[in-house]
Amino acid sequence: MEMNVNMAARMNMIRFFWHFEKEEAWLEKMALEGWRLIGVSGWGSYTFEKMTPQPLTYKIDFRQFSDPKAKSDYLALFEDSGWRCAAANVGGYNYYFYTPSSGAPKDIFSDEDSERQRHQRYAAYIGSSTLIAFLPLVTVFISGLTNPPEMSYLTPGLWQMQGWEFVAHFLFETPFVIMRTSVYWLPVLLLLAGLGTCLYYYRSYKNGRRRA
Repeated sequence: MEMNVNMAARMNMIRFFWHFEKEEAWLEKMALEGWRLIGVSGWGSYTFEKMTPQPLTYKIDFRQFSDPKAKSDYLALFEDSGWRCAAANVGGYNYYFYTPSSGAPKDIFSDEDSERQRHQRYAAYIGSSTLIAFLPLVTVFISGLTNPPEMSYLTPGLWQMQGWEFVAHFLFETPFVIMRTSVYWLPVLLLLAGLGTCLYYYRSYKNGRRRA
């Protein structure tokens, strides 16, 4: 999904990524087109600044800091190594680094194990956030404070209708059935998506990947 908001000295774009590597490749493509990343929100919104087109290498790390000094030291370490922090994900913990120098290292990770640790941190964050977010919902369901809505079609004699009469009534009522039941199945889908993301990055951590 992509949406351009403002084509001026700055530009906002909305994109969603499943893989760190694909996100990095997209940012490098934007640099070749003359756009440098300067901001990221927690909802897939990227802010770019116009620049002279040039090759930049982007790398993304995932970190959580409770100590401001530890965060400052972390950023200073990358700065000393030739990497600039383009943006930190507002509302998240992704840090976006880039380097314009051909002499700088082409990766922020010293080896495969350190890169796998990023996946472990991300999997733990997604898993815990998903469970915490859905704990109140599970409590409500178990307590019996709410009951599932009527999931059937309510048009009298619908299933005895034939031909276009059946098709017309069925199509008319279907959106209402979906809205009536979405309060139950939509949270389940979101829960499965969160757990699926957690499992994907945990497996990436356990199995590693072949580095270029």
